[in-house]
Amino acid sequence: MDACPVLCFLSLGFVPIDWSIYLTIIEASQQGIAMAKIEFKGKPVTMFNADGTEAYRYIQVPAFERRHCDMHAFRMHPKYGSYANSDLFVGMLRRIRDDAFKNTVNGTKVIKLDAIPEGVSVDLSGFLASVSFEV
Repeated sequence: MDACPVLCFLSLGFVPIDWSIYLTIIEASQQGIAMAKIEFKGKPVTMFNADGTEAYRYIQVPAFERRHCDMHAFRMHPKYGSYANSDLFVGMLRRIRDDAFKNTVNGTKVIKLDAIPEGVSVDLSGFLASVSFEV
């Protein structure tokens, strides 16, 4: 636990009444920094069975690049922050993609719209679907 905010309050002469307030502030600040967002757009594609009935719909997941990422959030991320500006970051994005999306169609990672992974949000309101998730 990081005690810097508490020490700053004490150094300014504030006497804490309830320590749970300060612990809540510290936890909230740590939770706010911990998440980085990856966003991309893709066209929903319908896969059909041999008899012409709809089997499922899916969206292809592209190979992630820096343009898909909220780089400010990644630079502040406790795990990926030190690698955000390095050449290793693209490999880390590849690992994130492989871990988050398990389904494949013809060797390409996809999101099946009837089985969206946990933590992934899909907006199908436009022609292209907007997909976002946090790591």
